[in-house]
Amino acid sequence: MADPVAPGGAGEELVAEANARAFQHASTGMAVFDLEGRLLQVNPALCAMVGMPAEDLVGNTLSGYARPAHLAPLERWLEAARAGGVGPAQAEAWYTRVDGSRVWLVTEAVAVGAGGPGSTYGLVMVHDRTAAKVLEEALRRSGEMLDALVTSAPVAIYQVDPEGTVLLWNPAAEATFGWTAEEAVGRPLPIVPPDSTAEFAELRRRILGGEVLVGAEVVRRRRDGTEIDLSLWTAPVHDEHGRPVAIMAVALDVTEAKRADAALRSTIIDLKRSQLLVAAHARVLELIARSAPLEEVLAAVTDLVTEHVEGARVGVFLVEDGRLVARGPRQLPSELVMAVAAPPVPGPATPWGAAVAEGRPVTVLDVASDPSVARVREALVGGGIAAVWATPIVDQGTDRTLGALVVFHREARAPAEHERDTLAQAGNLTAIAVDRFETETRLAHQALHDTLTGLPNRTLLLDRLGHALARASQVDEELAVLFVDIDRFKVVNDGLGHGAGDQILVGFAERLRSIVRPDDTIARFGGDEFVVLSEQPDGSRTILAIADRLEDALSTPFTIDDGREVFLTVSMGLAIGRGPTPEVLLRSADAAMYRAKERGRNRLEVFDDAMRADAVARLTLGNDLRRAMTRHEFTVLHQPVVEVATGELVGAEALVRWRHPTRGLLTPDSFIPVTEETGMVVALGGWVLDTALGHARQWADERDRPRFTLSVNVSARQLTAPGLVDQVAHLLQTHRWPADRLCLELTETVLMDDLDLLEGELTQLKALGVHLAIDDFGTGYSSLTYLQRLPVDLVKIDRSFVAGLADPARRPDDDRGTIVRAVVSMAHALGLQVAAEGVDRPEQLDMLAGLGCDFAQGFLFSRPLDAEDFAAALAEGGWPTASERADHR
Repeated sequence: MADPVAPGGAGEELVAEANARAFQHASTGMAVFDLEGRLLQVNPALCAMVGMPAEDLVGNTLSGYARPAHLAPLERWLEAARAGGVGPAQAEAWYTRVDGSRVWLVTEAVAVGAGGPGSTYGLVMVHDRTAAKVLEEALRRSGEMLDALVTSAPVAIYQVDPEGTVLLWNPAAEATFGWTAEEAVGRPLPIVPPDSTAEFAELRRRILGGEVLVGAEVVRRRRDGTEIDLSLWTAPVHDEHGRPVAIMAVALDVTEAKRADAALRSTIIDLKRSQLLVAAHARVLELIARSAPLEEVLAAVTDLVTEHVEGARVGVFLVEDGRLVARGPRQLPSELVMAVAAPPVPGPATPWGAAVAEGRPVTVLDVASDPSVARVREALVGGGIAAVWATPIVDQGTDRTLGALVVFHREARAPAEHERDTLAQAGNLTAIAVDRFETETRLAHQALHDTLTGLPNRTLLLDRLGHALARASQVDEELAVLFVDIDRFKVVNDGLGHGAGDQILVGFAERLRSIVRPDDTIARFGGDEFVVLSEQPDGSRTILAIADRLEDALSTPFTIDDGREVFLTVSMGLAIGRGPTPEVLLRSADAAMYRAKERGRNRLEVFDDAMRADAVARLTLGNDLRRAMTRHEFTVLHQPVVEVATGELVGAEALVRWRHPTRGLLTPDSFIPVTEETGMVVALGGWVLDTALGHARQWADERDRPRFTLSVNVSARQLTAPGLVDQVAHLLQTHRWPADRLCLELTETVLMDDLDLLEGELTQLKALGVHLAIDDFGTGYSSLTYLQRLPVDLVKIDRSFVAGLADPARRPDDDRGTIVRAVVSMAHALGLQVAAEGVDRPEQLDMLAGLGCDFAQGFLFSRPLDAEDFAAALAEGGWPTASERADHR
């Protein structure tokens, strides 16, 4: 019997005709070319892709439609083919069509014929991957918004420093590479195969140079030594100075995907199916990428399955509160949905329950006879269902089973291989969608809650307060807001460490939760500040009761991990009213809290009309201060500093005053706190230093006083503002003033703000050669700690301690003299000098001399003088010596 497909036979003609029809009607662009690169035949799909008619392509070389990015691999393939090689060639790039539109084309060339030197033709296949490429670029552009998804992301995300040491390693990276985060972070990992080290070094150089890689295909090694294919997204991480300090990488294990893709290329039918599936896959990913509602994404997943599995009815069931809950579009009768979702999860009572419980696909080939569906058989058969294929929805990053995707099929059969692939991809897409939904929900919660205590944060508090004010205005009621600040919490952080501080904040939040009503709002406003909002009709009484209960709750110490106990007190401010805005009500409560701190801490203050008037006055004063700088209303006075033992003038302290146009001459106490709040103190302090050095330089030029030292106060804002050290150095050079004859004075309470930060600034100032003094010594806390750590030269005893010396009315229990003696003794033991402020009577000076105090200033010598009067006093011989004062007693 003749072979119908033998050469020259009728069967061969049929095959040729079938191939020609397949060529013409294929959705993949195809062209046949000879080994010189001339196009011999093209199909309509290719013409549509490149936007050119067949007559413009046929007879031309491949360069007629290919661009350099496509052409180079094809030319190399032609050279190899002419030499006998038959390996495929592939390239992909953007292609601009005649009408100006752009498409992303993937080009593959294969030999046609027997292969080897006998091959006389090549076949090029062109695939339009525009949708996938657009999605890929869209996902890259949105990468920065997905940083918060690192921990829960289903893909490996890691970060390394320029030397390759791992800085970040998420759970998906653990699953991808095999090292746990504890094993990976802090050391370099051998994930690069030995034969790829040069390529890796070049890749790292390019990334640190600023290049962003998107979808780069690389080979890496797992912990067990196996190699995996990755699709890699990388970008440099810069510090605040724009320097690259790390590399952030997102890696997707595409090993199996590449193998599956290679298998799909085996036939044209598989390729077409793959294209359709990828397009559907891309549609779903696009929905996920733009944060479409979960129900919309699940509808797209359901459509994907029904398009590729004929005769399927799809149900998506997610685990919620221990049960399978139907989500997405309803393709099943309601009674069937109820039957499916009824059993608790996990449990093997049904195929879908077993798929969820065991995390594996479960197939029921025949509903009519399979015992696993006995409980729901009637509902299934009544709904025309003959087979059930249940696929678990598993989060690849955590291996957590989220639910089941179930196909209810009208035919009693198992799924085909491509159908199993479709279900697997649909399950993965559903897992990504659900994980994204859960992550966004969690991120929304995190964005509105404090990560340490779990309490609402400032943003959520302002939102709730705004809604509460709207409700209160409708029923003509007032709100009560309590502002709570932990007293001296910075001392806890400095002394015990921030870890202990965090433990105490968490414990404090728990105690606060335990004493409020369920309807009240507690928020962590920031740092060690908390806010309680009550919308109750008796809100003020509620808040006062909370304050009392909080005081009782704090009577028990907090115990940290090392066993130490810490007692806390709080300063609280209460504001009651209707706003008019959340910010105004919070500012009122905050102002009351600060009043509590000013009055000694560990107390509650209620915002009242006096505070409101004070706030208005401070606002008015702030406005006046801004004008005062431009109107030159500030002046610098000088108060002499004398040596106690000799009475000799050794320097002066520069004191700023404000000549207010309506209120007269104002002392710093009345306006410096406002300049601190507004930040104007930085400019004012710089002006005072400049002016005072100018005065001192003039006096020095007129009279030779080699020991004369100028003292100038420096605020906390000046110390923390950038450029203070450079400013001081510049002014010393400008006024030709020796650095060792300038003393910068800082109050002890200033040093309590941030000792670690200020210590570095003071060290730099000390390196210039200037002297440093602690002003108002004894009014702060942990003074000995500061003296031991900071590079100070002098301590100034606060006038409140000096005032009680040699006072006839001093009570027997007044220990201020003992305090002064202790300060002098301690300072001298540390190699420091001591100055006393507020010396107004000779008896005080005598006692200070007896205690060994080095320097003194006060009204006994002179009130603060302007530059002209101070210069006149110098011209007249200065101030009397100790012996001269003794002669006049």
